[in-house]
Amino acid sequence: LRTCCRVLQSCRVSRFQHAATMIQFDEHGFRRRVEEAVVTLQKLLHSTRRPTFAEDVPNHSYQDKYLLAEFLTNCGLAAQCTCLEALGVGTQQLATLVEWSASETVTLRLAGRQRCTFLREEEREVESKAKVVKESTIFGKSEQKVVTRVNEWFWKIDVEWELVAYAGTMGGPRQLRLQGRSGSAQLKTTTSATPEPAGQVEFIPTEVPITWLLQQVKLPGGLVGAAHVLSFKIDRDAEGCRTPRRNPQVEAALHAARELCAWSKRVCQFMNQRIFSKAERCAKVQAHTGRGFLALIASTHQPSELFVPVLPLFEARPAEEEADAAGGDGDGGDGDGTLVSVTAAAAEAASTPVLRIGDINAMLAEQRRALEAKWATLADACPPADDGSLLSPVELKLSIAVKHLDDCCSQLSQGVDYIEAMLKKQLLDAVGRLVTPADFQRYMDFHGQRLFKPEYAPKPFCFAVRRPDHYPEGTLTIEHLSPDRSRGAIHTSGAIHTICRRVAEPVAPMSFALDAATRVSFTGERFVHAYLAHQFGDPPSPPPSPPPPNWRSPPAPCTSSGASVLMLGARARQFSSFMLLLGRMGPAGTFEQKHALILQNKDAVDIPLMLEALPSATEFRDAISSLSPEQQRFAKAYRAMQLEGSVFGILVIQLKPQLEALLKLPHDALTKEIALTQQLLDLFIQYQIPSDLLTYAGPAAASPEEKLEAVRGHVAAIYKMVEAAKEGELHAARQQAMMEQPFHEYAESFGDTSAGFSLFQCGDASAMSASPPDSPPRRNARSIQRTASSASAAPPPRHSAVQMPVAACAAGGMEGSSNILMGGGFGGGGGFGGFPGLDGGPGLLGAGTGVGFGLQGSSPWVPSAQSGLQRKTKVKQRGRENIQPGLAWSSRQGDQRTALAEGTRFSRIRLKLKGVAPTLAPSRSRDRKKKARADDDDGGRGEKADIKRLRRQISQKSTQDEEEEMAQAGMDQYRVAPGRPASLELNKFEVGSWVEHREDASTWRLAIVRSQQQAGGQLQYTIQLEPVEQNRHKQTGVPHADLRMACSHPECKKHALHLAALPLFCDRCCKALMSTPQQRVYFQEKEAVESGQSLRLCSTCVGSLRAELKSKGQAGLDAEVQKFTRDLPQGADRQSLVLETLEETALPQRAENSDAPILSTDIDTRWAQCAGCFKWWHWVCAMYVETQYKNGRPFYCRGCAPKHERLSDELQSLLENNDATKLTQIPMGEFIEEQVRSDLEEAKIDCTPITIRIVSSLLMNSYTPERLVEHQQALGESYPREFPYKSKALLAFQKRDGLDVCLFALYVQEYGSDCPEPNKNRVYISYLDSVRYFESEPMGHRSTVYHSILVAYLQWTRMLGFKYVHIWVEPPKSGDEYIFFARSDQQRKPMKREKLREWYKGMLDKAKAKNVVEHYGTMHDMFNGLKSLAEIPLFHGDQWEITVPSLLGLDDEEYVSAPKSNKLVRMDSKDVVQKAQQEMQHLKRHFLVAVLRDPDLSPMKDNDPVISTDLTDSRQTFLGQCQMCHWQFNTLRHAQYSTRMILNHIHNKPSYCVEDCQRGRVEDGSFMVGCDVCDNWYHGDCVGISKDEANTMDSYLCARCRALDESGGLDEGGGGS
Repeated sequence: LRTCCRVLQSCRVSRFQHAATMIQFDEHGFRRRVEEAVVTLQKLLHSTRRPTFAEDVPNHSYQDKYLLAEFLTNCGLAAQCTCLEALGVGTQQLATLVEWSASETVTLRLAGRQRCTFLREEEREVESKAKVVKESTIFGKSEQKVVTRVNEWFWKIDVEWELVAYAGTMGGPRQLRLQGRSGSAQLKTTTSATPEPAGQVEFIPTEVPITWLLQQVKLPGGLVGAAHVLSFKIDRDAEGCRTPRRNPQVEAALHAARELCAWSKRVCQFMNQRIFSKAERCAKVQAHTGRGFLALIASTHQPSELFVPVLPLFEARPAEEEADAAGGDGDGGDGDGTLVSVTAAAAEAASTPVLRIGDINAMLAEQRRALEAKWATLADACPPADDGSLLSPVELKLSIAVKHLDDCCSQLSQGVDYIEAMLKKQLLDAVGRLVTPADFQRYMDFHGQRLFKPEYAPKPFCFAVRRPDHYPEGTLTIEHLSPDRSRGAIHTSGAIHTICRRVAEPVAPMSFALDAATRVSFTGERFVHAYLAHQFGDPPSPPPSPPPPNWRSPPAPCTSSGASVLMLGARARQFSSFMLLLGRMGPAGTFEQKHALILQNKDAVDIPLMLEALPSATEFRDAISSLSPEQQRFAKAYRAMQLEGSVFGILVIQLKPQLEALLKLPHDALTKEIALTQQLLDLFIQYQIPSDLLTYAGPAAASPEEKLEAVRGHVAAIYKMVEAAKEGELHAARQQAMMEQPFHEYAESFGDTSAGFSLFQCGDASAMSASPPDSPPRRNARSIQRTASSASAAPPPRHSAVQMPVAACAAGGMEGSSNILMGGGFGGGGGFGGFPGLDGGPGLLGAGTGVGFGLQGSSPWVPSAQSGLQRKTKVKQRGRENIQPGLAWSSRQGDQRTALAEGTRFSRIRLKLKGVAPTLAPSRSRDRKKKARADDDDGGRGEKADIKRLRRQISQKSTQDEEEEMAQAGMDQYRVAPGRPASLELNKFEVGSWVEHREDASTWRLAIVRSQQQAGGQLQYTIQLEPVEQNRHKQTGVPHADLRMACSHPECKKHALHLAALPLFCDRCCKALMSTPQQRVYFQEKEAVESGQSLRLCSTCVGSLRAELKSKGQAGLDAEVQKFTRDLPQGADRQSLVLETLEETALPQRAENSDAPILSTDIDTRWAQCAGCFKWWHWVCAMYVETQYKNGRPFYCRGCAPKHERLSDELQSLLENNDATKLTQIPMGEFIEEQVRSDLEEAKIDCTPITIRIVSSLLMNSYTPERLVEHQQALGESYPREFPYKSKALLAFQKRDGLDVCLFALYVQEYGSDCPEPNKNRVYISYLDSVRYFESEPMGHRSTVYHSILVAYLQWTRMLGFKYVHIWVEPPKSGDEYIFFARSDQQRKPMKREKLREWYKGMLDKAKAKNVVEHYGTMHDMFNGLKSLAEIPLFHGDQWEITVPSLLGLDDEEYVSAPKSNKLVRMDSKDVVQKAQQEMQHLKRHFLVAVLRDPDLSPMKDNDPVISTDLTDSRQTFLGQCQMCHWQFNTLRHAQYSTRMILNHIHNKPSYCVEDCQRGRVEDGSFMVGCDVCDNWYHGDCVGISKDEANTMDSYLCARCRALDESGGLDEGGGGS
């Protein structure tokens, strides 16, 4: 055994260092480089010699590997000295430096400085490629060239550098200048800005110590003029010597090589930035070498060109050649002129397979020859060194030398790693497998069985929990859990082996404390176990880099990293129970328990034993040796306490014997009483029933059956009492729910009447209808119960007498429209309260909860729960304070469509209710937000109320007429020129206009009108078909009916401009119907299509419903239909569906071989007529913005505008509304725009400037799901109800043909330092989208621009102090859209997630290169040590906002009311955390998390102002507005027009509040109050009104209207807006 331990001690490895080395070792690349070098080596050796890789030479010894390591190290050191010689270290300099290194540290230092000076300014003429051709009847044609005058500024750049070696500190007496040079370059710029910092600038010096390398150099025999020699040796008897690779000498060599590698890279960077980059722009260098010079510089260093003499080779020699091994094919002397050579002492014995000494010196000579040849090749490629130019052979030689030095050091490191890899491979071949800590444990267990006697041999720790002569009730084990790093998993290695001793009886009782006043004594069998843990040793390793904040790692067990972890496992069998106490042995026969649990009925627990390791006696003695006497006494006393109480103990208590003794039952009375035992445990554990109520109190002589029966009676009585208490609590909860929801109280009062009332439709005067009391409750009743107040303690009761959806006023409305929802309740006389003319009481929904439908982006209509709608008329209010999160569709979540709504914007959605009473106000436009007031309409305010009511009616009438006209016109909007002659009627075509001529029923051809004439009382035309070159013949007598207008745009010239098809979704599965080309039809109900109440179903769902009808009949089909239609606006009251009424409807299809979006059959018929030429243009082609042509301004096409339209100040102001650069710029947008410009210049991309603007910046709140908050409150824990964040929207524009095009859109959420954990200091990239219209030279740099925008944004957030950036990697599905509507490439093959992931990783790599991002990885990587679900950040609209509640069992369908206490699951529960980790593992390709570097300075304060626009505040609103208005991006012309409309909408946003508003006169989602007269909105804090005060007010007048009211001007109509 001692021999085995000695062998294991000698083979002990550090897994950390070994793994790090093997990760760096690139075996494939190393072998390739060595094989290339062997080809050169063969030319230097005799033709009969065949050196090969060391592993390919059999029968070599372990000592030969040490010799090979020495051989490689000597070759590497000699190669490094050769590179130093190229840097200026000659023989004399080397001798000086070697002498210095004996007593001081020697350092190489490269330093430099630069000066930029202005020379002159010149002006020159540049001829343009364009020519101007003039024709003259006298002189004929003449050509003229265009000449442009260009100003140029010339600058002189002086650069000086020097390389020195010094001993001690810089500036001391021992300093040696190796080389240096100064040069200058003349640079030319087109601006007056300095190309480099003005004045003299000192460069940051780069240094490297070379003391260890110099200490290995010796002078043989003190001969003057002889070459220096190297004789590196490994001390194989040293304590730290483990292998040829892992020993102090090789480690020192590798450390020095690593420092030289880093220094050489810094020098190369210095030369590239300070010399080569400036030389490229130097006119003199370009004239001398041409543009290919830098390409030549880049190719100076190729691994295959320069020979590196560090080769791990062996050579199998015949016996007769061993005598000549000390020599070689080289001379073996001073190295053929090399700076250093290797002596025979460095090669050890001649019989080894290591290469000969002469071979080493020959390789060094070849290395020197290759370097000199490379210098000679490139010497003619640059100016001479004495002409003062910036670049010369000196800089060239320095660059090549340091690059080759990097290669030599890397080859040395790879070479010794090759030896270690060879050892590992041979060991694996011998053992047959990779030895793990578990294998080592089995090895020690095997030898333990052979070492100990059988009675003392270690045995597995596995015990059965049983009573004597009874079947086991469970098992108790302690097992190994060994990490399998090859598979990334943890597996069980079996039970640990312990030496066990049973304590002989009798033993004194022991005790443990139940509480401060009660102790429990116990007896029974006792066992003492001793366990000897074995593991791989871990020598001290370099400290790892500090982890980022909030990085959670699992607690370290008692063993070191990589060793097995001990796991206590306990299992209970069915119908068995026992108690388990864990703790440690205390003094005086006490047991100090820390944890206790009861296991019963197949319970199984696994508990990791996080034991603390105490210092050994030697470690303790060494630690206290230098302490004071008082400190030593304290340490010894504390250690004595640790040793006395450090024994881990497990106490097993069987419950059935204890219950029998407690209840005074005979022995084994409960053994077969399974049900009674379970009931007793339930009463004791769950209800905490005192034992006196259940104990047998009868005669002691009674039979066991009588005693059991008595206890059964006691148990039954207690259960009856518990059930009665439950029923009382349930009844009280129902009463509380009825008080909170008055509707249920009214429902009970109508329970015995003959009929109930139901209101379940909107927009219909017959909304109130009677229904029989026995009719089944409707589906939307349950929807109302589910989305109504969740504060009730129990679900509300259902009553058959009254229909539940009485107040479910569902109405369809779109964001931006002004609609009204009013609620009321049944009055005493059967009326409905809340509406004029009906005697009613309070509203049925109490707080005014309703269900509304809003357009949510590209997704179908879904219900969204709201609160805050007043059940009686109050002062007008809005803002996110009144909004609670509801339900909405998120198109990015695939089948999981449920997410938190865009709740902060629900205040802008109005619900419509028409036809209920004749006095209700009709629908109003968005800018006229009026509320109908019941007290005004019944004339309760006298004359002033009449005036106000009349003013409202006039305004409502004009608005209603305008809306009806627009609704009738639809998309058929013709804007006729105001000065149009009477002869040009709408049905006549102007001469010269483009038209389309019908050749047959379906074919139209482009033509031009040449003339028109009257024939037989009808108008006829003469036309010429296009192209006119091929159609010389003109057609005459063409009737007007065969022609239709065509657009005058030169790139359009057609009549039909198709609109993009709006997305369609299946009402059952919610999947996009146009997602694949194979989906060509869907199904609708024939009779309900025109009314808009038809369902829309895909083929798959129709087949499923048919199968449902076949298997379950019509009743089963009706139940399924009611299930998926209860949340639809067209199916709220639907009870059934007749499948025979479904008919196939063709889906719009894309054109073949086209990347255009799917076009609908609808044609854009919006036309505008030019007031100059009277030709017709599509709005899109003419860039016609309707709001800019009001007040009689005529429209002129771009050909007529310069001749007819004067550019007045008013017109200039209107045109600025079409320019992206006129949008408000804030610091964030300015910073990103500047970074993008700089990145494009650095990448040499020529393009029109990119305009970046922040179009939305709002302070918002993300609300935690209410069910999650209630769940945590029920557990007595807190969880944030809301997470404040700032929502920002960014748009990027570029001008194409003088018009802005929106190229890129980004929506982000910023959770700052004021946000609670776990969202604190995190940024969530919510959505981004782009279109392919970026234009640059060269092309193909869209990703370059978009990456630059994102990297600049990450840099901005880093400066603000944010730490984490979360990215959801989810590409849009086919047919889906995120931000832009009808993109040109949306119908191509959808982007794969992996491609998008690589795109994001490319962006993060660029950010990492700019020191913006520290590191990044998957969410699974970042939360690997997750301990609780509370650590997972919840972002608004994110996947985890749904996943976290679902992991706790809080799904919407199941979680109706507060869960019962026995079903609560803690967020840090092991099972829940494990499920979360599994979900992260499953979704690891879906999420990326980047950790930002700490800012260089203190974090800035985000001073960006609030920016709000109803169009851009929400992604859903932006996309929905684009869809409704057909702002498409399928062509460049459509993109230009859509961008113009977006800019016009943003420029003309309404201004709110007072002039000195503190919030920038924008609607930022905060609480606002509306004036009842002028209808203006004001922030509550700006006018001094809080939300609570507004709730008590019946009306509000702003300061202006109040002044008019006091002066009497309001009665005369002066209060209009």
